[in-house]
Amino acid sequence: RQRQMCIRDSPYIDHQNVFFTLFLGLVALYVYDYLKEKNRLLASLGIYLIGMLAYFMETDYGIFGVLMIVLIYAFNSKVGSAHVVAVVTVLMVAVSGSGILQGFAILSIPFILMYDGTKGRGPKYLFYVIYHGHILILYLIQSFR
Repeated sequence: RQRQMCIRDSPYIDHQNVFFTLFLGLVALYVYDYLKEKNRLLASLGIYLIGMLAYFMETDYGIFGVLMIVLIYAFNSKVGSAHVVAVVTVLMVAVSGSGILQGFAILSIPFILMYDGTKGRGPKYLFYVIYHGHILILYLIQSFR
């Protein structure tokens, strides 16, 4: 007898990847920009609700990812961004129990502080090939298991 497929059997229903966090962060930025001058409390509530959506959707980084995106945008400075990364990372590790691995995000702070605002040089398109190539390789490995 064949079992009927239910929605829980579809891919990614229990956990969403980082692109969902980035998308919700973008939506939160639109809410922030639209409401910040009109009503800061309503803007904060909108960001909180979007963060809770990320939490319940079980996106990578959840509410902390959305919060980090909005705060880095709001501070709009290297030092402010470095502080946001430090504080939100500590909160993620301490409050959410995301594990010590997330603590390594602190290592990005020197790079944030050294960034001078100029676009980098180099083989830009090589990284597109490497990224998509490694995804293809992982897919092929998984297919042959």
